Amino acid sequence: MQWILPPLARKTRPAFPAWWAWLILPLACVAVAGVILLFTWPVERGFASLRFWFWLVTAPLLVAGTLGLFWLSHLLHRRREIAWRHLFLDRKRAQWMVLGRRALTLAAWHLVTPEPDLMSRITGMSGTPPDAPSATLRLPPDAGSKLGESPLRPLFLSLLAPLTPALTALPVVELWLSAAGQEEEDCRLALAQGWQSLLNRPLADARVHWLEQPADALLFDRWCDEPSDIPRLVLCLHQIQDDAKAMEFSCALLFMPRNQRLPERLPFRPVHVFRPLLTPRQAPEKKLTALLDVQQCPPGHRRHLWDAGLDARARNTLLATLDIYGEPLPATGMHLLPSRVGEQGPAGFMLALTLAAAATDTGQQGQMVVAPVGDSIACVQVSVRPADAVPAPEDRISRYPLAWLGASACLLTLYGLLPSPAIRLALWPWLLAGFALYALLLAFAIPLALTLWQYRLEEEWLTAETRSHE
Repeated sequence: MQWILPPLARKTRPAFPAWWAWLILPLACVAVAGVILLFTWPVERGFASLRFWFWLVTAPLLVAGTLGLFWLSHLLHRRREIAWRHLFLDRKRAQWMVLGRRALTLAAWHLVTPEPDLMSRITGMSGTPPDAPSATLRLPPDAGSKLGESPLRPLFLSLLAPLTPALTALPVVELWLSAAGQEEEDCRLALAQGWQSLLNRPLADARVHWLEQPADALLFDRWCDEPSDIPRLVLCLHQIQDDAKAMEFSCALLFMPRNQRLPERLPFRPVHVFRPLLTPRQAPEKKLTALLDVQQCPPGHRRHLWDAGLDARARNTLLATLDIYGEPLPATGMHLLPSRVGEQGPAGFMLALTLAAAATDTGQQGQMVVAPVGDSIACVQVSVRPADAVPAPEDRISRYPLAWLGASACLLTLYGLLPSPAIRLALWPWLLAGFALYALLLAFAIPLALTLWQYRLEEEWLTAETRSHE
């Protein structure tokens, strides 16, 4: 998704003439007609003739009305074109905000770590914040497994147990599984055994999608655009190596479709995971500003920043951007996971997202999760409430060239009054039929102009979007 709108300028609408201009125009036409009649009207005909007053008053007023209405039609057409341009830009911005406010409904989650109260300690709700371990912290090993059971089965049982009420109510679930340092077949076997033991139903192997790397913001960004009627369960097993300076963890995240009701009596308060923002590490200022313009979280709802490994410059840029928008985060709301649990690598994003969801569930309102993803920074906002609906810009542009039709009617009346009465009676039906056909053709003129303007604006938009505006 393009997070920076192309810089298409908004033009100023031409103003209507002052009221005195509409008085000067007919007076000027009458004065010109008077001067012409002064030199051309035969004196012997006198000045009581209707013909004289027709050329002195009626014809100049019809000409003045024609000129004024054609002028007004030109101004209205210009204003209509600029109004259509602004409506086009407002629609693009509204569409941009709708796409940016798309969210995934996180219905249930669970995090297994060697420290059960890790989230409460990091947020300061209990105990003291942990320090990065100097040695590896691992989950308690399994004392032993029965014949034919995978050693990973108890780990999946403890991970999926709190999600059992939600999973039981769902007839089918798509699973995304990642397990660093483990074989795919072993993980699939352990998951199938744990699923059968907890839910008393088999797990179709086609429903399990293996991830070589832990799920990241790119996966969730793709899910925001993919319509799906099937709940999605993400499982991440992070098992450290002997030389690592971090802790093990396993997390499970259950996402529900937008059009599906949540299971009843869940032990969680569902939260919304908004579309991730991917911004370059070198110059993230513009895209971070664009993220805040989308207004995913209501003002004042951002309370915590879960940092899964940003450098100091990127972190300070994000904090400065929030401060400019009037939403500074307190020092107690910035949680630097590498200094708390050690370097997690690619799996740090899943740990931070699960901790943020748990913190949101405790009433901490909106959360922000930032993590490096390749050469970019992933920024994800989590909130207990969805973003407000984006109002669609109203189209109040007139499709009818009434001023132009009025000017044409003035010309038609003038031409109809010029001939003699006998010729006039013969011409009026033809003039009226021609005017009706002319008006019918003009009825299609404005919609055709709007269509042509739409093509031109789309081309200008695409041209501006392909230019470098980073």
